[in-house]
Amino acid sequence: MLNGGTMSGSYDWDAYVQGAHASRAAEYLLLQGFTTIRDIGGNSLSIKRAVNSGLLPGPRIYSSGGALGPTGSHTDWGAYNDGPGVGNYQTMVRNAMVGDGRAEWLRNGRWNFKSGADFLKVMSGGGVASVFDPIDLNSPSLEEMKAAVQVANEYGGYVAIHGYTDAAYNKSMDAGVKSFEHGFLITEPTVKRMSETEGVFWSWQPFGSYTLFAGGFPEWFTADMREKGAAVNKGAVIVPPLMRKYGVT
Repeated sequence: MLNGGTMSGSYDWDAYVQGAHASRAAEYLLLQGFTTIRDIGGNSLSIKRAVNSGLLPGPRIYSSGGALGPTGSHTDWGAYNDGPGVGNYQTMVRNAMVGDGRAEWLRNGRWNFKSGADFLKVMSGGGVASVFDPIDLNSPSLEEMKAAVQVANEYGGYVAIHGYTDAAYNKSMDAGVKSFEHGFLITEPTVKRMSETEGVFWSWQPFGSYTLFAGGFPEWFTADMREKGAAVNKGAVIVPPLMRKYGVT
């Protein structure tokens, strides 16, 4: 749903073209031999229903719907001058969900499940491909994270988090998160805790950080995004030995 990056819906393509890109990508994946995928950020819920019902070609899709985050986080893709709560095109079409406080997180998570989500994606810290957030951002709050986990438990799903740092990962374990994405900047004590925490899976996804962040950045990356990406690229080489040492699932 994010072909062209997080800003594509603001400047280049509307939701119709984003959907067309997604449909074509789903067909390409099927032709390449993939029969099941997990789409972990973006409002692919209607595409999922269309593919799973046989209306469109593609692999079986398990979708999170729009990723959840607070104002100024890795899901906040608006402009600097957007007022509080104004939103932007990507939040309007629900490729990203921005909410502050427990009530808004409960509502956003429940909307995703109502619309067919299989799990929730939460941005538990800063990211590379977004404008406002530093890589070591420690937002959302633990209370907001627990609200997302509560909703996932209500629907028999789970929460998958985006995060790179010890703070993001430990906060997520405190909240009851089960699926941990990335994590290229965490340290040995956090890896050890992951190995000892029941039900935790590490879906670290190295491909982008090894290749995309190795210097060949997308044209739309800002200087700050490139700096963050370079740091993550270095970290992606450090964590595999720790994963093997402690046997994280």
